[in-house]
Amino acid sequence: GLNLHNRLAKHSSFECQGLFLSLYFKDHAEQTSAVVTNVRENGFFVYVPRFDLRGPVYVRDVHGDVQIDPLLLGLTSDAGVPPALGFAGSSCRRFPDAVSQFNESEESLSVRVAGSVFEIRRFDVVTVTITCNDWDVRARIPSPRLQLTYRSTSHTADRSSSRAVEIT
Repeated sequence: GLNLHNRLAKHSSFECQGLFLSLYFKDHAEQTSAVVTNVRENGFFVYVPRFDLRGPVYVRDVHGDVQIDPLLLGLTSDAGVPPALGFAGSSCRRFPDAVSQFNESEESLSVRVAGSVFEIRRFDVVTVTITCNDWDVRARIPSPRLQLTYRSTSHTADRSSSRAVEIT
């Protein structure tokens, strides 16, 4: 019936938008503003209004190790150990001894490494760089990847620029 065709058309439109965004970001990296919409234990989700795109920003890998740009923490760029595979190719470093704390009631995530703290809260405005990995098969096209490149919040007075945090 009509409802089925409407549902299928919406699904097709959504899939086409994802395909064309991936094709565009494969050749063009874009920096744009995003809003943190949800905070989780391993990272946060952002909404990019310019491209009507929602995506995750991971701060911890599947093993629970913190993967973050040391400059966000005020550390030197060579602090920590080399990043895991999913975070490679960026300025991220792995911090196995870092402590990340998710506060559900405040909807915030803080990362502590060697006395330095990085904190993100729901509704913080951030600037992200959007890219897409190259692919060699037609069956599965990767989703765009987001990198945190600047963090500005209404919760802190520190509005200094920072380098990228890899997200997948």
